[in-house]
Amino acid sequence: MRTKSTATELVLACLVCLLAAPALAAEEAAAEDGWSGVVTPRFILFDFSGGAGDERAHFLERYQLRYGLAGDDRSGLDFDLDLDLTYSKGPRDLFTLERRGEGKYNNHTDGRFNAEKVAVTGYYSRYRSATGGIGFLYNPNQAPGGTDPTYNTPPQTNSGYVSRFNDDSGRTVYESGRETFGLGLRLKPALVGEIATVELRHDGYQRDGNRFSPWIAGGSDFSGPARQLERWRGFDQPVDETLGQLSLAFTLSPGGLFELAYVGASEDFDNQARSFTIGDFAALLSPGHAVAGTNGTKPLHFVPDATLTTHS
Repeated sequence: MRTKSTATELVLACLVCLLAAPALAAEEAAAEDGWSGVVTPRFILFDFSGGAGDERAHFLERYQLRYGLAGDDRSGLDFDLDLDLTYSKGPRDLFTLERRGEGKYNNHTDGRFNAEKVAVTGYYSRYRSATGGIGFLYNPNQAPGGTDPTYNTPPQTNSGYVSRFNDDSGRTVYESGRETFGLGLRLKPALVGEIATVELRHDGYQRDGNRFSPWIAGGSDFSGPARQLERWRGFDQPVDETLGQLSLAFTLSPGGLFELAYVGASEDFDNQARSFTIGDFAALLSPGHAVAGTNGTKPLHFVPDATLTTHS
């Protein structure tokens, strides 16, 4: 499978070079002032074979999730663009825009405005993978020897849970994506009397998707004749979180007599995904079993919001 993927990428790379050649020649002939650029079409042919089957994640999807133009995630043709765009004025590249694309779920864009007194920068990237699907392949019901009936022979209240794993997820494919973005403003010394530099930035990311989350209930969390067999479980946990960081940095050097530097930042993490408790799975227990007492309020894999402030 690795050899097939590598050969496909080599063929596509040659195709990209041929398509880019006319644009490169045009860039060399561009005037010193004004716009110049290169647009490179990319045709991406992919095919996943082998692995754990079409209804399971393939190992290479951990690093690169592919969807073709027709929506097929096993084989198909995808299209994207690489872009290099520049506006020059004299010796300065006043504006630049660069994009690198490997398909709908893997691309990165950088932009920059660079004047004599101010500079503005920004970026955006998108990446999606099936890492959670690889983790699902290692759950006890999928891996040979993941459960062992001898731990409950004869029935054992404490260790008997190892003999059975209860998959409450209802799915086999898990994906997660991350969008990363940032915007910055820099005031150069030419704007503030050659004595200071000030930079204000906002950087962040957003994650979404699903992951397979196993858990083990305590020995007294359930009641019933074979409660040990209900303890080891796994469920489909949604991912929906954002992180944003606002930062300020400046350097002050009046008359070159001394230099004062400061960097401060406030970082906020916001988990917007649904929270789960043991009680959410009461209806999935085997007949004759129930959540004991008030144990249904116990949280599972809870991640609270958080804020970090720094000064230096």
